[in-house]
Amino acid sequence: MNSRKVILLVSTIILVFTTVYAVVNFRPSSAPISSITLGGEGPQIGKSAPNFELPLLESSKLGKNISLSSFKGTPLILNFFASWCSECAQELPLLSSFAKSNSSTIKVIGIDSGDSPTNASRLLAKDGAHFTVLSDEDESLISSSYSSRGLPYSVLISKNGTVLSTNLGSLNQNVLAQWKKEASVN
Repeated sequence: MNSRKVILLVSTIILVFTTVYAVVNFRPSSAPISSITLGGEGPQIGKSAPNFELPLLESSKLGKNISLSSFKGTPLILNFFASWCSECAQELPLLSSFAKSNSSTIKVIGIDSGDSPTNASRLLAKDGAHFTVLSDEDESLISSSYSSRGLPYSVLISKNGTVLSTNLGSLNQNVLAQWKKEASVN
């Protein structure tokens, strides 16, 4: 085999391995691995939050449905999550702590989306969620009225039922403090 063929063969092998490595290890920086694309734009800020009715996730109360309208008069944070979403799991302790310390001024409602109640319950048991959790196992809510481009996804709703703000991605203390302040004014 002449040296020209050897160089061509080695170059081809290097090119193939480099391409395979790049494809396997490519991660877009703007989209965390835990996020999924679910569609739509979600509820419009300044408009009424779409009403819904979903079952409680708690096994002792399975079958009991809760509607958004039952919380009228109370500011809310709706937090859409799933057990397989690593960002959701990371934000859970902060959200749970916020819910516990602010229960008299703003309510947190978790909505498990596209996930089995068993898996969601396991995730919540690790950190002990201090808020109401509903099940949207078939993603009917998040794929329609509250459509989002990923998880976690949160919506701030005023005591009058108006959408005040939305957040795609993990909530942090600054956003929660701002939302608490915004909810108290509206």
